[in-house]
Amino acid sequence: MHQAELQELRLIMKNFIKALLLALMLSVGHAAIADDLGSGAVAYNKGDFVTAFRLWEPLAAKGNAVAQFNIGKMYAESQGIRGDFKKAVNWYTLSAEKGNAIAQYHLGEMYFYGLGVEQSYKIAVNWYALSADKGNVDAQYNLGKMYFNGQGIDQDKNKAVKWYTLAAEQGNIDAQKNLGMLYSLGEGVAHDDKVAIKWYTLAAEQGNSDAQRHLASMYDQGRGVEQDFATAVKWFTLSAEQGDAQGQLHLSFMYRRGEGVMQDNVKALMWLNIAATDRIYKKLATPFRDTVAKLMPPAQIKKAQEAANRCIKQKFKNCN
Repeated sequence: MHQAELQELRLIMKNFIKALLLALMLSVGHAAIADDLGSGAVAYNKGDFVTAFRLWEPLAAKGNAVAQFNIGKMYAESQGIRGDFKKAVNWYTLSAEKGNAIAQYHLGEMYFYGLGVEQSYKIAVNWYALSADKGNVDAQYNLGKMYFNGQGIDQDKNKAVKWYTLAAEQGNIDAQKNLGMLYSLGEGVAHDDKVAIKWYTLAAEQGNSDAQRHLASMYDQGRGVEQDFATAVKWFTLSAEQGDAQGQLHLSFMYRRGEGVMQDNVKALMWLNIAATDRIYKKLATPFRDTVAKLMPPAQIKKAQEAANRCIKQKFKNCN
């Protein structure tokens, strides 16, 4: 082998060893970072925020996007340290600029509410959009809401439906409920009661009281589904038991008319008494309550009021 070839071979081997050593160093470094991130997560989940902060802060200072978000969240929520929205925004921004979708969403929240930064719907929309494009479900829902309300961006109900749909397909309850409303009203999308039923049902089954009430109304009216008073009563009851005053009003009507349930003026008046305690719906419920009470003897009126008092004390559970 010629001298020149030997020198070239030595150079190749030297560069190979350097690359190998660098790879080993990076591997060890990444392992150390992962260890500190993991150990911090363990401490955080145990409620040991001081230890979590101690482990994460050096990583954040070195530019680790996950640690930067974690430190920002701790400042935002006063976990282990004194709360500081401005510092939270700073760390969220550093992480968000590296493409961290969760940090982008939280930074959008800070701008939306004006926490640690001057309030700006426009900037909030920008960060929500970046996060939503990466599949963050909360950002997708918020972006849909911003398009629907025209906050920080021109109102566009078609785009609102787009983003609500993406969020709803990931299980976001509010997005599912809102989609049900938009399909039932034909806003931003063609009117379709059957599709509305689909989205209302998904949200209702997850416990959303608004969706439960809307779904009950669809069954009550036979919209998008065969009319079924018993199923309407079921969903009105679930909504009413969560303290939904409109659900309570509708449930009282079902008892008053005897639709889907045995006619019962006492239970009708009970739910009207309860709905009348709601600050917003008091004016609407009171005339109905007084009308029903005029048809009842004093003993039944007293029984209904006592039942309402018990129901309220039981937080609306098992009232029927």
